[in-house]
Formats: sequence, structure tokens, C-alpha cells
Amino acid sequence: MMVDFCLIYISLLITYINLINEINSKHCGIDFLKIPKRTLLKQEGENRRMLKENNWENLRIHMDYSFIENNIGNFDKKDLIDLKEKIMPKTQEVFQNLLKVKRIQNKLKLNTQSCDNYQIPEIYQTDGVDADLIIFVLIDDTGFFLQNKIEAGAIHCLQHEETRRPIAGYIQFKPQLNVNNSTALDYMVWLAVHEVSHILVINNALYEDYIHPETLEPIGIDKVIGKKIMESGNKMNFIKSPKVLENAKKHFGCDHLDGVPLEYNGGAGTAGAHWAKKYMNTDYMIGDSYGENLISEITLGLFEDSGWYRVDYKMGNLFLWGKNVGCGFFEKGKKCIENSERITSSSIDSNDDKNKSIRVFADIVNKGKHSSGYSTEYKNEFCTNFNYPICSASNIFRGICKLRKFPFKLSKNERYFNNPQLGGADTLTDKCPIAIEDKGDQSYYGGSCRVGNKDTLMMKDIEKICPECACFMSNLSDGNLKQRINDVKNISLNKIKNLNTDSKNSDKDDIKIKNKNNIRKDTDQKAPEINKDKNEVEKSCKTLF
Repeated sequence: MMVDFCLIYISLLITYINLINEINSKHCGIDFLKIPKRTLLKQEGENRRMLKENNWENLRIHMDYSFIENNIGNFDKKDLIDLKEKIMPKTQEVFQNLLKVKRIQNKLKLNTQSCDNYQIPEIYQTDGVDADLIIFVLIDDTGFFLQNKIEAGAIHCLQHEETRRPIAGYIQFKPQLNVNNSTALDYMVWLAVHEVSHILVINNALYEDYIHPETLEPIGIDKVIGKKIMESGNKMNFIKSPKVLENAKKHFGCDHLDGVPLEYNGGAGTAGAHWAKKYMNTDYMIGDSYGENLISEITLGLFEDSGWYRVDYKMGNLFLWGKNVGCGFFEKGKKCIENSERITSSSIDSNDDKNKSIRVFADIVNKGKHSSGYSTEYKNEFCTNFNYPICSASNIFRGICKLRKFPFKLSKNERYFNNPQLGGADTLTDKCPIAIEDKGDQSYYGGSCRVGNKDTLMMKDIEKICPECACFMSNLSDGNLKQRINDVKNISLNKIKNLNTDSKNSDKDDIKIKNKNNIRKDTDQKAPEINKDKNEVEKSCKTLF
């Protein structure tokens, strides 16, 4: 496979102000959904013995759009078309290829009148459908989703009496989806895949219903969920089910791992229904939008541990966050970055961003001290080139190692600088600095090397955006960098007047065109050879749909 690379440059053009409104966007609305009371429905002509003997077959999902169709006057017709003909069919295809279930032998009937507050159409109560799961597709008509910047939310509502597997649920979208191009469609499909996973397996109301696939008996909540007290004094839940633990120990390189942490920031729904971003960032089941969406073997293990599904692990992606970091990554009191004494309150940019309470830290880059005195053991996860361009963990997008000054003192476990108000811009990583995508004016994946905004390219003669492109850090002499930037149309030298001219410092941070057989595996300046296994390269580049 021919892999091209999107080159990343280091300059002092401060283009990251637009990131303020993009960080930790509330794409998932499970916080605001009512956790369902367990409702078990018996299916005609089935008993436990038959279910035990049934073969594993591809999951069949039936999508119902009757709520939108019956209220189309309240919605944009294009939203219905996008959902019915584009977003949900692709989502349906993902799960039907990914998962197998012990199929319901007869038609699936929902012999009840409601799914949460949604009135179930009579046809599902009387005739039924040839499916293993029914999903009611809704659009919020109250204005609540738009007001709270929620893109979608989903949860199950009905479960099979014998297996307790979810057999019905609903997914609700904001109105005005604006799916105007393939990039927006890709984003919305990933959003839907995330939300449907809440219906299928990952939410607080389902963990106690996981079963042994052969006996169909519950395995017990104590085999699924563990609890810890964090350094901050807050409680943290973690998943410790067998396959999750096996896959996680292998991935993180930690034989003593107790489990994989669930999110402990955010609301109650976020905290119980998503992986902790600090430890599982880039997996598609973290609690907010991010520029990388990957299906890890750890998440696939959770589907398998439920006892309801068999999983095709070939559908997984090359998940690099935390790869082989060791047990120290999870140690209580372990700091993500160290020795941060150089940043002080005098370095904070005093300009408010449209009167918002959080300010952007920028001044330190002018002094050429963006990394001096700061270090991290986890260079692929966290960054110390503060407010400088940086590649994402899986080399998918170009972002910025962004800091913020918060209007309050951070808790002790979130402090890495002398200034107690200063921390990483992302609020779901314990304020650890990570790569934040620079989207420009493109709503979805603007910084992506594969489908990103070409207007953000500053060296268009050597930078490239393509389906198999990737991002890497390297070096280029200071003089060459100046010449490159000077040659770019509409870029004037006055915008780089603060460029560091000390070649001893700059040659570490600028860029150099590397051989196409090289790719960065961490956020340092090296670009080591890509994995020689062609299958690994293809796995990192493939998409689900």
C-alpha cells in the first residue's frame, strides 16, 4: 500500500484561537437520558434450552423512522433523508458485520406500548419484524439538544426475558444535521456507531445483566465493575470483565492491571458509559468528540464479555494510545508531565476570547522555551511542546499541544505548573496536555490529514491531504522553514517575526521531508520506520464504511 504523509510544520502563526469552542464538545447526550427501568419481554416459541442451542449469526437491526415521518412538518426533510438513506444504513452495516448473536427464532415482537416515553407503533406489538434489535430513530423537537450543544443520545429500553440482551432502544439526534459532504457523513456515522453502542452494551443499566453465553446465567456485577478511590478523593469505576482485562493487559503492557477506567469526569451518564479519556483516548467510546475514532480490541472485548455477542476482531483498528506504556500509566499520584516550573502567570495571554472565562496561553512560544524544562514518559499520549503544532497519537490529524488558564484553581491531582490555574485545555484528561485538533472553519475533521481543511495547509507545495495520508514530526533548518513559509501564497514574513533564529533550538522543532517509508510513532522529533507488516499499515488506514 502506498502511504503518503501530511507534513506538519512548526511556526509561530497563532491559529489556534478557534479551538476554544471545539474542545470537549458535547456530542453524546446520554447524560440527559433517563436510565431505563429493566423491562424484560418474552418472545413467542422460545425457551432457555432452545436459546442455548441456537447458532451464532449476524446481528439483524431494524430501524424505525415513523416518529420523524409522522411529524415531518416539524423537521427538515433533508434530515430524514440523511438519516434514512445515509447515516443509519451505514451504522446498521457496521454492527451487522461486527457482531453475531444467538438469533431470535421467530419475529421479534414488542408486547408493550412504550419504549421509555416513545409510543411503540402497533405493528411491532402484533406482527413483529425479522430482527434481533429494533431501534427507533428520533429527532429532538424540543430545542433541548441545540440549546445544550448535544448532537445525539441513545439508550436501550427493552430486553429479552431469557438472555437480558437489549432488543429495543432509541437514538435521538439534534435537528439541522447539515450532512453536506462525505466528511460530515463520516462524522455522523461514527457518532451513530458510538450511540448505538450505548443501546447494545455500554451503559450503567446493562452491566449487571451481562451473562455467561453458554449457561445464560448472569455473571454478576462484581465480575464486571470494580471501584477505586482516586487521589482527588473521588470514586472511579473500572471494567474488569475477563476479555476486557486480557486485552487491556496485553495492550498497555501491564500484567497487574486491575481494569480499564470508566470516565470519572462529566455527568453521571458520561461517567458510567464511556472509557476514561486520559487512559483510552482515540477509542470511539470516550465521552466527547475527538479527531481520531478507533475501535480498540478493548472495546470489542466488552461486547464479547456481555455474553450477548460474538465479535469479529478483524473489524478493529490499530489503537496506539497507551500502547505498551506499562503499569506506571495507571499509578495513583503519577503525573502525566513533570518539572513544569518555567510557566508562570506572567506568560498567560491577557486577551479574553469573546469574554469567555477561559484564556489562551500563548506568550511562552515567543521565547522559544516551549519544551525546555518539561518532560513526559508518555510521549505518544501527552505533550510538552505547549501551544505548538503536534501530531495526534495515531498520526491521523495535526493539532496543537494546547494549554488554558482556568478561572479557578485546579485540584492538586490536576496541577502540573506553578500557576494553579494553568492546565491542559482538555477537561476530560485531568488537564493533561494533549493534541487538540486545529479544524480551521471546517466543523468535522478540519485538521485531518485524510479529509481535512486544505485552507489550513501553510506549505501547500509539500503538504498533502489524501485518504491514506498521515501526520509526522521531523525537522528542517530554520532558514529553510522561513523560505518555505515565505513562498506560500498570502503568507507574509511579518507573521513569523517571532520565529526563533537559534538553530540549536529550532532544528529540533522544525520540519524536514522524510522518506515515505517513515512515520512517527510518538510525539518526539523522530520518525521511525513504520511497522513492516503490511497488514498493520492497512489496519491503521482502513475505515469501517
